[in-house]
Amino acid sequence: MTNVIQVDESIAHSYEQFVVKMNEDQLRPLIVKQTKWAFKSKNLETEAFPYNLHKSISFLRSMNALLNGLREFFVPLMPLYFDRVINIVTLLGQ
Repeated sequence: MTNVIQVDESIAHSYEQFVVKMNEDQLRPLIVKQTKWAFKSKNLETEAFPYNLHKSISFLRSMNALLNGLREFFVPLMPLYFDRVINIVTLLGQ
């Protein structure tokens, strides 16, 4: 399990280094695509968690790394994924 966490952290760090070189017009479509990828519904009504948990966790880790380094840049982009993050926290808290 520690290997998975190390890989996720490495990906998040690399992603952060990549994003630093972008402007908002370049970053917005990337965040939209990543949000759609991470929160694509599995369409299974019997599942308690309607998203792929691993994709969602990877997304949240990468966003956490970016928000720690680029807070002022990400504030305008938060509406793109904030509702889904609240949904995930609510589902996991049940």
